[in-house]
Amino acid sequence: MVSRAAWSSDSYNSINLHQWWTTSAARLGSAPRTDEQRSELAILLTSEPRPVLQVMRDQTTALTLRTRIVADAVRAARTGAAEGLAS
Repeated sequence: MVSRAAWSSDSYNSINLHQWWTTSAARLGSAPRTDEQRSELAILLTSEPRPVLQVMRDQTTALTLRTRIVADAVRAARTGAAEGLAS
């Protein structure tokens, strides 16, 4: 479950995306897992921050819902894979 605390107004007042990510990732216990994710994150963290943070502020509910959908799908896939190995 995504903690709404990670999307607090303090996050939007961060100086840059790197600071925002560091704060949010620490609150969520999140980190990129693959080289591709790390590379994408590195590019995003050097982007102009205001448009990104504006979307996150304005579309918090939609982004939270998307995150939950993806997390549920990943969890279901892992559970299915684990059940497949057990049989």
